[in-house]
Amino acid sequence: MKTILFLSILWSTTLPTSRTWATAYSPNLPDHGVMTADKNGFIDPALDYTTTYGRISDYDPAYRIIKVKVENDYTRFLKADDAFYIRPERLSKRGSACIARLQKTEPYYFVAEVDNWNTCLKSKGDIRRGMVVKIFGDILKERVYQAAKMREDILVKKDAYLKQLAEANNFTWNFDLEREKLLNDYDQRLQAIKNEKVNSIEALNRKKVDTVQVQGELLSAIDSLEELLKFYRLDRREVLKDRFHMDYDTSAPVDKPARVQQ
Repeated sequence: MKTILFLSILWSTTLPTSRTWATAYSPNLPDHGVMTADKNGFIDPALDYTTTYGRISDYDPAYRIIKVKVENDYTRFLKADDAFYIRPERLSKRGSACIARLQKTEPYYFVAEVDNWNTCLKSKGDIRRGMVVKIFGDILKERVYQAAKMREDILVKKDAYLKQLAEANNFTWNFDLEREKLLNDYDQRLQAIKNEKVNSIEALNRKKVDTVQVQGELLSAIDSLEELLKFYRLDRREVLKDRFHMDYDTSAPVDKPARVQQ
């Protein structure tokens, strides 16, 4: 009965709240959710991501700082000051575990600080290099879940970049062809403008010739009309019959009487 009471008190201990660390990229994570099969092959729903195993590769003289080599490297997703459980497999007390805080991670290694080995070992002097330890806690699953969402967002961005790269490559590969098409288009437009220029100049020259001809015809017609105007002009002159002989006798200029042509 005492053993059962001791175990219940031990497992009811909650992990300390981890600090909040700012990251350069933050995905839009849901407040609640469960891990599902990742369409990109990242998450395996058959695996338990709350638990992994490793071996102690080094420790400080006080046995507080340990370096652990892990088989599954998803512990790299843990953040500094994350708290999780660690338990030596063979020497630990039955049903007991120690609380560790992450300090840093390396490829397939992590360094952590153990709060108190006495909670899971009879003596911390039992710690040896190569000792197998169990690492577990919900924080591992949470970090893997966040990493999966992060990877999904990154893949979306990657697809967008790949599409842009494909467009850039397509433009580069077809550059010479597009350049020739553009040059031919402008050459055709320039030739059309030149042809339009020549046609316009020729039409203007023809119009000038026609205009000069019209000018001559109009001048000729105007001269003919001037002659007709002179012919049909009516003069207002008074006939003074009594003064004819008088003026004639005084040698004044007078109109000579018209004579009938024989």
